[in-house]
Amino acid sequence: QEVSDESRPRRDRRSVIAAAAILIGLWAIAIWVGSSVYYASVFAAVLAGGLLLISAIGALLLRLVRKLCAHAILGRSAALRHGIANLYRPGAHATAILASLGIGVMFTLSVYFLQRSLLEEIRMTAPPGSPNLFLINITDRERDGILRLTETEPGILDRQPLSPAVSAQLMTIDGVPLEQIPLEEGARRYLNAQFVLTWSREIPPATEILEGSWWKPEPLEPLVSVQELAALALGLKVGTVLEWNAIGGTIRARVANIRHTDAVRIGANNQFILSPGTLDAFSVVYYGAMRARPEAIGAIQARIFQQFPTVTVINAADILEIIQDVMDRVSLAVRFVAGFAIFGGLVVLASSIAGTRYRRMREVAILKTIGATRGTLIRMFCAEFAVIGSAAGLIGGGLGVILSAVLIGQVLDTPYKFTWPPVLLASVTTAVLTILAGWLASYGILNRKPLDILRQIEA
Repeated sequence: QEVSDESRPRRDRRSVIAAAAILIGLWAIAIWVGSSVYYASVFAAVLAGGLLLISAIGALLLRLVRKLCAHAILGRSAALRHGIANLYRPGAHATAILASLGIGVMFTLSVYFLQRSLLEEIRMTAPPGSPNLFLINITDRERDGILRLTETEPGILDRQPLSPAVSAQLMTIDGVPLEQIPLEEGARRYLNAQFVLTWSREIPPATEILEGSWWKPEPLEPLVSVQELAALALGLKVGTVLEWNAIGGTIRARVANIRHTDAVRIGANNQFILSPGTLDAFSVVYYGAMRARPEAIGAIQARIFQQFPTVTVINAADILEIIQDVMDRVSLAVRFVAGFAIFGGLVVLASSIAGTRYRRMREVAILKTIGATRGTLIRMFCAEFAVIGSAAGLIGGGLGVILSAVLIGQVLDTPYKFTWPPVLLASVTTAVLTILAGWLASYGILNRKPLDILRQIEA
């Protein structure tokens, strides 16, 4: 049955209600999965905003294409002219198809750029020669033995001094309990977190002091150096007094400086580094880092385990593999949602073709009657499907680039590197998918003889 224009207002109201219900459902699922109303609301807002933006840009782009088609050069192709005109037939739903396909492309490319940029940043912060073997939970009794082992092991190329550490929970800021301080959503993870506190006499390598100054060799009071992101999250400034609760007592120190570091070094990236003497009264454990030959890592791990079974040895390659696995799992989930959106767009395309099937058959019959060849009709339908697919790919790809650039620059605070090939590939792939889906839904339209169709219309 042909799609009726009279029922359009009723269908539009139902579509709005259905879209709102789906959006609320996705918002509720995001709350359940992420346990955060804020991030779930951000996700829902991005999704709704993306759909509206893609729909608006898509409508403008289709209108522009229609005007360009009237140009003398482009208008010479009857197939292209009729194919673009088909996008505006009643029941075509071109904007809805473009929005659904575009939102899927947007999420797919966003995840791709995020994953690539994050892994690239990890590789950049771990340049050649950086430690690839880490030791944790070294006690005072094991410290000297670990030092002797690492000094005599021929497979170790370079080693860093052992870094002392105390596990503690941040309790107050300037005497105010942490739970009474209004923290941003992302900073609430500090409420019950166990921090690894360490101390250092000298400023760590590759460290930039943003505020304040490093302490003298013999400071008059306990001082602490705070990593930049922790200071921003907790609202810390030079002079702020922090208090932690650790096994054996309370640690109290005044913020001496706020720092930024790019060093790949045990202790350098700790959020809190204390001045010498602050942790003397506490039982500490030590952390170590070294550079070993890749082929010797297995033997070194086995030797350390045999002599010091309580010391944990971590291979950097294993860490990267775990990070890659986690990112692959997250990417798979997001790409599943994106794929579902793309599939929904193809379903809308197929349903719109099915809804206008008889109208298309009449047009094919009329065009054949006035001399259109089968090749012209094939090019006409291909132009219709390709325009909607490539437009969705370009718009979704462009918005995906913008979204990933914002997330990478503002949230991850890493440089963004843009490349064109993924966007072009997304546009071409989307165009191919729409052409295939369109022809599957149009099966048999070109096979009917014009006389049979015209007789059916007359009847």
